[in-house]
Amino acid sequence: MRSLSPHPLRPASIALFTALTLLAPTARAAESGPAGGAARSPTQVPGENDRLEKARTLYAADDYLPAAVAFEGLHDDTQNPLYLYYAGLAREGVGHDAHAIRHWQQALRLGLDSEFVQKAQSRLDQARARTTALTITVDPPGLASGATLELRAAVGQREPVVVALAELPVYLESGKWTATLIPGHPAFAKLELPLTITRTAPTASQQFKLKAIEHPTTFEFTPD
Repeated sequence: MRSLSPHPLRPASIALFTALTLLAPTARAAESGPAGGAARSPTQVPGENDRLEKARTLYAADDYLPAAVAFEGLHDDTQNPLYLYYAGLAREGVGHDAHAIRHWQQALRLGLDSEFVQKAQSRLDQARARTTALTITVDPPGLASGATLELRAAVGQREPVVVALAELPVYLESGKWTATLIPGHPAFAKLELPLTITRTAPTASQQFKLKAIEHPTTFEFTPD
């Protein structure tokens, strides 16, 4: 029997395998929690069972990134936080800790079924411990309100991590990133900066000095 992961004893892989093997590809599977509990999908969508089965198959084939994308799509369409929990485990499997942390944070905020709260919190705590907590400062300070931060990893096929400044810190794995601050005020331009995260640093901070957008103006003077 093929191993679900090149790291058979990895807790995330074990957790996801255990949960997913308890989900049969039936209507009941989509409506109930992995152990047949009361975690009901807020919105049932056509083809949900088939999509769930596809996500399970992708993960079993070690295709962690496509599996994560499939679970993320299921959450987008159903608003079921359980799919975010699964997506977080799949993202962790491919090494995308920043995305995994965001998924588990959101799943807990949205009211993850009580059966999975402790598991999600445990995975969240472990991932935070091996990543770096990034905070930023904004100059002028008043522009921090309504601004968003977009973080793109330099390597790997993955979507950017997008957070409102009120949600900081954001946890990132080590490596090179591009950080783009997008102000909420239309008179100021967005600012893109390179960012390097090192595993030895538990925290990091980056300053953004925003500049007003210049609008060239031509004045014409005519004699009276």
